[in-house]
Amino acid sequence: KKEDEKKKKEAEKKKKEDEKKAKEAAEKKKKEDEKRNKEIAEVKKVLDKAKSASDGAKKAVDGKKAEASSLASKLAEKAKAFEAAEAKVTSAEASKDKKAIKAAIKTSDDIEEQMDKIKADQKKIAEELKALEGDLASKNKATAAEQAKLDKLIPKPKEEPKKEAKQSKDTKADAKAEAPAEPAKKK
Repeated sequence: KKEDEKKKKEAEKKKKEDEKKAKEAAEKKKKEDEKRNKEIAEVKKVLDKAKSASDGAKKAVDGKKAEASSLASKLAEKAKAFEAAEAKVTSAEASKDKKAIKAAIKTSDDIEEQMDKIKADQKKIAEELKALEGDLASKNKATAAEQAKLDKLIPKPKEEPKKEAKQSKDTKADAKAEAPAEPAKKK
C-alpha cells in the first residue's frame, strides 16, 4: 500500500510538473505569437504605405503618358495645318500677290514655331516619364520586398503528404518486379 501511495504521489507530482511545463510552453507560444503578430502588423503597415506609394507613382506615370499622347495628337494636327499653310504659300507665290505671300509665310512660320514648342515639350515629358518610370520600378521593388517579409512572417499551413508520391513509389516497385532479370555476367 505504501508503495502504491508513493507511486500515486509521484504520478501526481509528475502530472503537476507536466501541467506546469505545458502551461509555460503555452505562455511562451502565446508571447511568441503576440510578438509575431506585432511584427506582422508593422510590416503590413509599411506594406500599405509602399503599395500606396506605388499606386501614386503609377498614377503619375499614367498621367505623363496621357500628356505625351495629347502632345502627339496636337503635333499631328499642327503638321496638317503646316502642310495646308505651305500649300497656301505655294499658291500665293504662284499668284505673285506679295501681301498674300507675306501672310502665308507668317502663318507657316507661326505653325512651325508651335510645332517646335510641342516637340520641346515632348522631349521634356519623355525625360520626366523616364524618371517617373524609374521611381515606379523602385517603389514596386520596395513593395515586393515588404510583401516577401510579410510572407515570411505568416506561417504556412502544413500540407498533408501527397498520396501521389506514395503511388509513384509503388509504381517503381511494380516496374522493378515486372522488369526481366539481367543475365549474370560471365567472368
